[in-house]
Amino acid sequence: MGRSSETNTNINNNVVEEKRVGVVGGGRTYVCTMTGPFGMEMHHWNRIWLSTAHILGFHGWYMIALGSVPRSVLALFFPLGYFAGMGITVGCHRYWAHRTFKATFPLQVLLMYAQTMAAQYPIFKWCRDHRIHHKYTETSADPHNASRGFWFAHVGWLLERMDPAVQEKEATLDLTDLDNDPVVRFQTKYYWPLLVLSMYLVPIWIFHSVFGSLGVYELVCVNYAMYISTLHITWLVNSAAHLWGSKPYDKGIYASENGLVALLAVGEGWHNYHHVYPQDYKAAELGAYGRNWSALFIDTFAALGMAYDLKTVAPHVVRARVKRTGDVKLHDELLGNQDEGDAECESEDDDEGTRLPPWGWGDPDIPLKHLAVTQTLRQSKAA
Repeated sequence: MGRSSETNTNINNNVVEEKRVGVVGGGRTYVCTMTGPFGMEMHHWNRIWLSTAHILGFHGWYMIALGSVPRSVLALFFPLGYFAGMGITVGCHRYWAHRTFKATFPLQVLLMYAQTMAAQYPIFKWCRDHRIHHKYTETSADPHNASRGFWFAHVGWLLERMDPAVQEKEATLDLTDLDNDPVVRFQTKYYWPLLVLSMYLVPIWIFHSVFGSLGVYELVCVNYAMYISTLHITWLVNSAAHLWGSKPYDKGIYASENGLVALLAVGEGWHNYHHVYPQDYKAAELGAYGRNWSALFIDTFAALGMAYDLKTVAPHVVRARVKRTGDVKLHDELLGNQDEGDAECESEDDDEGTRLPPWGWGDPDIPLKHLAVTQTLRQSKAA
């Protein structure tokens, strides 16, 4: 272990204030003091921010329902909302949090912009919370612990003071890759100007350009209606996909296969598989894109040469895991497969039972067997 330090740093323009407490294995460790804008505790700031957003957003939906705002705004509402959503599902989740693929610099910038537009915290904080969630799922160290019920996992965790266990475990997490990422650092430094540009100015300007008759208040409410919709779709992955659905891959965890959430969240609802193999860029075993537009997005940019080194797991390896910890019948119903006989690699690594669950590719806790059987698609020439 490297030498410890007590250097204070201010991250994300007061969105999160962090304290550097040491170096583990060459990487920094952090403890989050959860200080929001204006020195407020983060959960107090969230109550104000989310209450305001929902009041204006619900009024936006109300005006759309009544027709006082043209329902045709939805023709822009959904493309813009899902573009922002791709910043979360593809950018924050599959690229930065789990490192399931690599991206060229232009694609990273595009994903950073979309993620900022979604206004769900900066990349650094979002990924840190998500990695902790994977390593300590459904424990007191899980920020949105689903064992505390739907409300807490959905939004309550944002409105309450964070459990001290989360802060304790964050101190053991190596986030060097995020700390050294130039795109993440740029967003960190300029988060508030980028947020104003991407969440407010650009979408409101687009709505105004198409629907010039709308007033400023109506435009703001329509924009917030789009925002709260993307929020709740994201939150359903933490709540509904951890409480309801089938468990063909591992019957011993909360995370479940939830097709409705997958449809709404462009592929993020196949959660039982995802928690078993967080390094897979598809976050699912399904081959079709119908309920996994995020995989389609990545594959499209891979075809353009902008995404590469896509990580996935061979079907026979998945089949072996299903036989060991899951439900073969449910698995066959999900994929329409027939029993393929004995699968390879059915035994665990000798140390798999002693490791913490991995957060994705690059985590030292990923089982050695997973490293051996994970396939890399569209490898870079350097590889």
